[in-house]
Amino acid sequence: MAAVTGCFVSLHDQMRRICHLPSFQNIDLQLPPNRLKSHHLPSGVFLLSLHMTAKFRTLHGKDSATFAYPPLDGSLTIPELHEFHAKHSPEHPLFVYTDENGKDVTINYSQAWAGIKRASQIVWGLSQRSQTSAREDPRVIGILATADTITYVSLLLGIMRLGFTPFLISVRNSPAAVAHLVKSEGVQDIFVSSDVSMQHLYKETAQLLAQDGTTVRTLPMVTFEDLYSPREDQAHPAPDFPPRKLQLDEVALIMHSSGSTAFPKAVKMTHRAYLQWGNCIAYGEVDMCGRRVTTQALPVFHALGINVIAFASCSGLVLACYRPSSPPVVPTAENLLESIVSLRCDVGLCVPLYIEIWARDRHNISILKGLKVLIYAGAPLNQETGNKLVKAGVNLMPFYGCTESGGFGVIIPKEKSALDTWEYFTCSPHIETRLLPEAGLDDVFEVVVVESSVHALNTSNTLINGRKASRTSDLVQRHPTRPNLWRVYGRTDDQITLSTGEKTNPSPLETIITHDPLVHAAIMFGRMRFQNGILIQPAKGHEFDPHDHLELEAFRNKIWPSIEKANEFAPSHSRIFKEMILVTHPSKPLEYTAKGNPRRQPCLELYGREIDALYDAVAEASQTDLIPPSVWTPEATEKFVRTVVGRVMRVPVGEEDDLFQSGCDSLQATWIRNSLSRAVRVTANVPRHLIPFNFVYTYPSIKALSQFIHQLCNTKVGYMDTEEEAREKIRIMEELVQKYTCDFPSRRPPAPATASANSPTGEFILLTGTTGRFGSYLLAQLLARPDVSRIYALNRGPQETIHERQHRSFEEMGLEPGLLNSQKVVLLGGYTPSLHLGLQKELYEEIRTSLTSVIMNDLPSEYLAPEHPLPNAIVALGNGYSESKWVAEQILERAARETGLPVTIVRVGQLCGDSKHGHWNVKEWVPALVRGGQILRSLPMRNERVTWLPIDVAATALLDMLHSSEPIMHLVHPQPTHWANIFRHVSTGLGGLPLIRYGEWVERLRDAASKNIYAMDDESDDARPNPAVVLMEFFERGEYGEDVPLATEKAVKVSKTLREAKPIDDQDVDRFMEHWKKLGFLD
Repeated sequence: MAAVTGCFVSLHDQMRRICHLPSFQNIDLQLPPNRLKSHHLPSGVFLLSLHMTAKFRTLHGKDSATFAYPPLDGSLTIPELHEFHAKHSPEHPLFVYTDENGKDVTINYSQAWAGIKRASQIVWGLSQRSQTSAREDPRVIGILATADTITYVSLLLGIMRLGFTPFLISVRNSPAAVAHLVKSEGVQDIFVSSDVSMQHLYKETAQLLAQDGTTVRTLPMVTFEDLYSPREDQAHPAPDFPPRKLQLDEVALIMHSSGSTAFPKAVKMTHRAYLQWGNCIAYGEVDMCGRRVTTQALPVFHALGINVIAFASCSGLVLACYRPSSPPVVPTAENLLESIVSLRCDVGLCVPLYIEIWARDRHNISILKGLKVLIYAGAPLNQETGNKLVKAGVNLMPFYGCTESGGFGVIIPKEKSALDTWEYFTCSPHIETRLLPEAGLDDVFEVVVVESSVHALNTSNTLINGRKASRTSDLVQRHPTRPNLWRVYGRTDDQITLSTGEKTNPSPLETIITHDPLVHAAIMFGRMRFQNGILIQPAKGHEFDPHDHLELEAFRNKIWPSIEKANEFAPSHSRIFKEMILVTHPSKPLEYTAKGNPRRQPCLELYGREIDALYDAVAEASQTDLIPPSVWTPEATEKFVRTVVGRVMRVPVGEEDDLFQSGCDSLQATWIRNSLSRAVRVTANVPRHLIPFNFVYTYPSIKALSQFIHQLCNTKVGYMDTEEEAREKIRIMEELVQKYTCDFPSRRPPAPATASANSPTGEFILLTGTTGRFGSYLLAQLLARPDVSRIYALNRGPQETIHERQHRSFEEMGLEPGLLNSQKVVLLGGYTPSLHLGLQKELYEEIRTSLTSVIMNDLPSEYLAPEHPLPNAIVALGNGYSESKWVAEQILERAARETGLPVTIVRVGQLCGDSKHGHWNVKEWVPALVRGGQILRSLPMRNERVTWLPIDVAATALLDMLHSSEPIMHLVHPQPTHWANIFRHVSTGLGGLPLIRYGEWVERLRDAASKNIYAMDDESDDARPNPAVVLMEFFERGEYGEDVPLATEKAVKVSKTLREAKPIDDQDVDRFMEHWKKLGFLD
């Protein structure tokens, strides 16, 4: 048969593939010819099918003294299995949690069944319906609640036991989505939890329902005490009755799709399908009876949570939970890992987000190694993270499935994961599948699941030989050497799967946004990320350079109402924050199809670097337009915290209201943390390591957060050991300011210069620190400017050596020493604390009366701040540089205010090698790090952007600012470059050195230093010491000033040079390294 193009695949080619490689199913391929059949889908795509018969592989609990293996032949449904276990496995645990004292508390099947029956009694009493009507007209009862796992599961099973249908509604839905689901499924009663968030959500939902004349009775969500510790007067609220026999093909429960549009779709699951979901574990290879599985962070209203409940009743595994409470414990990476440890869990099961956080800490990894297996589900796991964990000995595996078709993979295989297999799974042998080759991709297929007698589908969207089937839109890729292994590759549609496992359907949200007249095209992104972002191409006539921060902010504000309109209809996990709006550059327009639609993947690849940079930026700083207090008084702190919380949550929150009860989710908690963290680092100079990662969860109210932030800013200052030391330093700094500003003359116009009539016109400039690196470049550029008549170059030290020192400095910087022969320059050696700066009085008077500008260059700036004065001395505490700089700034600021002296303060960031020759002083930390990395055979990786500015560009930009009226500006690169982009190229230039976690690199440096104080390069005859060892304390602290973005709006407005500065790229890195090699600094 000849191959055909387009959406068709050659049957001959497919048969050839099958004959050489096993299919998606893990079975023997020695099949007779009549077992190979071709099928035709409505879309006209030819497939190959492999039919098989599967038997249970594992009899769970065969050696258990407490668990009786249940009948899984369909004679009992999942709720009825719980009743079976109450009679035959009464002492076997179903739930386990730790109490307030850290002791295990188990709820066995006998106790659980009592709680389930109690839930049935409550539901029956509240429904006010007779037994007959309940049987004839099964009632749909919604659950919209934040509740602990045990309570939620017990209510769910209690409703099902009555023959009613529970509808599990995600708490992250919008009011419009909830209203649609309630109406579409005819919900008559709905349990709503008492927390502020759910009450607010349902209040808005009820208002929407009332517009259509729909009324639904609201029921108070049951509590753990209602079911497991009822009061005496609640012991028998309604007579119990023998529930009717549940039928396999009746609807057991209702879930819904992701809900990333305004109208998520209900997904109905029959008792047959739910039982078969539970049976899936019987096709695994490991006995799970008695194994404790982490379910603490699995929402029961999601398919994964529902699945694990069924696994428990079919295999005897134990559900590890948080302690029941109302409100429930909010899952975090920290408290989940603590619970895993305290409950001695055997199997970890969670979304990738938690694993990626755990992997940052070596101690966490040692805990994960103790698990029998760590399973991630709901989304792909970052490959670098997975590799790191597997290398460390963690048995890591994926669980693949979907709401419509259930789980596909073997649960759990005997084979432990390896570096080349941890991403892959083996399809369970009872699942009948078809593989639809994806055009243009080798060994990539769309999964099509066919309904069978052992695996019912919840929904179907195609037929194969008259049998129901489900095209999942999931793409899987075959392992290159083990053809029975598969990994998730992506989607055939545009659905975005976040690292939390939540899914976003971008199309309807993009449609809402593109209705904005300022928007030509919009593309959402976020796969494997924590949150979504959106790429916007402005409409014709509204294009601008997005590097112009003022223009970008203005454009974001203009289109924000359209973004908010989309956010109103999207579930909370799909919400777009203002800082996540990325705007295209006029020079990089999007690509379009013939129909005029943007080509999604090519467009996202085109802006890949910008997207990475955007995520890096928001990971550290959110809501940058909020101005934090200059002084963190209790009142100012509380006001700022309230503003941050209000901006993020968009619902009224009282001072003592629990944020998470009020609807705060993990995404919003992250934005609150980032905004507060950035603020205290900027204005209070609080080091990052003093700010706990999970402080929003620890202090979950405006009042508690305010108290924590106030204490952090006022007692945990810089590197101070005590409050007393901090107060003493502040007193000394303020006294110095007072000392040098107490006798300023009153404001008066500047006196005219007294130079003679024959004196040349132009600038007369006093420049300090010219023998330094930056000062040399400033001096060289001033000498080349025709508008400069005289430069007084003042440096500390004796006059006798100043000429030699300045010439040597120019030579080392690659500057032309001949420039120093100019009659424009007067090289001076002096001492600034001395009278007349240590100069002859006549020379001092000549300088004083002729100057037009003074450039004080020799004090580096070490704070992170907005472009305005910082009157509070607390911001500069921590080291002498920042403290002396603060004193100098305060003196100058007061001089400007009281005398009228025009003052501009330029805070200079990290300067790198010049843009022409790459000259970069080897005594600085970056060259030391690179050389140290060469010796250690590895380089550190950091998740941050760097704002390094070539030193010659910086010098030109500073001179652009010479006569600016702006009082304060920041001289850093306005277009940062990611650390990874720079050091990957450094790695290549050094022969492909591995890039490792920063903390691990510092540990290697520390170990090398402890073994050999000079940490020599063992593989070289060169006995030079490792320069990184000299800066050990600096590298251990790891604060390079890049963790908080510096505002540059004013600077780029003033300086054309800074506006047009190109980002640091590979060619710049090559120049730096070539310079270091010429000096013999690098091998």
